[in-house]
Amino acid sequence: MNKARILLVLLSFLIQLSMTSYTGANEALIKSIDAKVAVIEDFVKKNSNNYRVNEDITGDSEEPPFTTNTFYSELGDRGQVLMHELIPTSESGDWSATYTHYFDDRGRTILFKFYSGSFNSGCADILKITQQYYFDDKFNLIKKVITYTDKDSRPIQDIKRCDTYGIQREEPRIYSSHKEITKEINKNKTPYIKKKTNESRREGR
Repeated sequence: MNKARILLVLLSFLIQLSMTSYTGANEALIKSIDAKVAVIEDFVKKNSNNYRVNEDITGDSEEPPFTTNTFYSELGDRGQVLMHELIPTSESGDWSATYTHYFDDRGRTILFKFYSGSFNSGCADILKITQQYYFDDKFNLIKKVITYTDKDSRPIQDIKRCDTYGIQREEPRIYSSHKEITKEINKNKTPYIKKKTNESRREGR
């Protein structure tokens, strides 16, 4: 085996080793994020009446009005922020949606979840779509998961049959921290929804 081939084999081995180590680190981080999110959701469920800050905001002219909720580990702004959610209001009642940021102990985004449910999808009485985005401490995306289910949370077998609304097709804005979200709220702007795509404009959804 000549030197060039030896170097090529060695380089290939090092790349595979690096990829394996990186994947393993990601899997461990994703598990820790899931555990942290489970704790946050359990806390919010048990303390939602005492640890919620509600802000009613009117969206841009092309967007529906919405409500934002910020959850803290303690009452008041001095408490550690745990979670921030945005709930658009469907004037027609044909769909519902929730945009949720989960934060680490420093207020940095570790998970972003977008849920939407709609009627008349063509593939289920009620189509539920959930998108989850996992981030490391430098706000690098390490995993994205999308699930399509029916009203009983059963997986949709053929998602190509599903007709989605514009809000479900749009890629959401995701912010690196609660501080970044607050800047947008202070400007009275929608913190998550990007401008409508040309496709959604044409279909009027």
